[in-house]
Amino acid sequence: MVCYGIPIGALTPLALAAATEHHLPVLSGALPAALSVGAVLGGLLYGARSWPGTTADHLLVLAAASTAGWSVYALASSPVVLLFTTLIPGLVMAPLLAAAFVATSALAPRALITEAHALLVAALDLGCAAGTASAAVLHEVLLPTAAAAAALTLAAARHHPALTAPPKESHS
Repeated sequence: MVCYGIPIGALTPLALAAATEHHLPVLSGALPAALSVGAVLGGLLYGARSWPGTTADHLLVLAAASTAGWSVYALASSPVVLLFTTLIPGLVMAPLLAAAFVATSALAPRALITEAHALLVAALDLGCAAGTASAAVLHEVLLPTAAAAAALTLAAARHHPALTAPPKESHS
C-alpha cells in the first residue's frame, strides 16, 4: 500500500504543475477529480458483480492495471490526454482497495483485524505523503515505478494460502 499510495499522493502537485505548464488553472482540480470519478465508476463496476478468481488474482490484475494507467499518464503531454489517462488508475482504485481490505482480513489474526485495517490505511497514507513529497522528482519515472513496485509486491504474495481461496460473496 505504501507503493500504491505514491502515485496517488504525487497527483495533486503534478496537477498543479500541469496547470501551470498548460496555462489551464482548471487542471489543478480536474486531474484529482478525474481520479476520483474513475474510482467511483470502478467501484460501482467492481461491486456490481462477482468476479472470477482469488483475492490474490484480483489484487494482481488491479495492480497491473494501475501500473499501466500511471505509465500512460506519465507519458501524456496534452491536457485532454492527461484527464483521460487519470481515469485509468482511478477505475482500479476502489476495487484494488476493496480487494486489499479482503486480503488483510484473510491474513490478519481475527482478534487484530481492526488494527490490521488501520495499518493498511496508514501504509496507504505514508505512500501518499511520500508521493506528494517526491512529486517533483522525475514523475515520468516515479509514477510507473511505484505502481510497478506495488504490483510486484502483490505478485510475490500471490501464493499465500489465505489469498488463494475465491473471495466470499457479500450481499450487503
